[in-house]
Amino acid sequence: MTSSAATCPECGYITDALTRCRRCGRILVVEDQVYAASLWRRFFADLLDGVLAFLTLGIGWLIWFYFMAQQSTTPAKKILGLRVLHTDGSPAKAGTMWVRQILIEGLLWGLLSPFFLLGIVPYVWAFWDKEKQTLHDKMVNTIVVYAPNGLPIANRQPVS
Repeated sequence: MTSSAATCPECGYITDALTRCRRCGRILVVEDQVYAASLWRRFFADLLDGVLAFLTLGIGWLIWFYFMAQQSTTPAKKILGLRVLHTDGSPAKAGTMWVRQILIEGLLWGLLSPFFLLGIVPYVWAFWDKEKQTLHDKMVNTIVVYAPNGLPIANRQPVS
């Protein structure tokens, strides 16, 4: 994948992994360019996605999302420099993005939102999760990272 090595802050293992320690699975800083996304940044991305969907009557957001899903992101995540990766470090494919955003986060959690406490559980889960994954991240094995300069070239292709 890459020749640069990183030391895991959790277990001290020296690993060549791009986003996760090969021993303990902890999310790593990658080449000082990719970080585990903060919960606040993720919250604002979800809020902004909702505002953009409202302003474009949903149709514009879906068209925009069609193109952004191929880049492992959503419209708001793209604006805020966030990317969705599989837990193995490879970018999430468009199909995974559609399942994650539309089926799980949009429909399933949207159906639970009238029951306020049930609707926020998937997001609150991330506060206690070691890897800061929400329930929909867990369901499709993804993590969200902050990559202000885009993903490193070695991380743009699926891991073989």
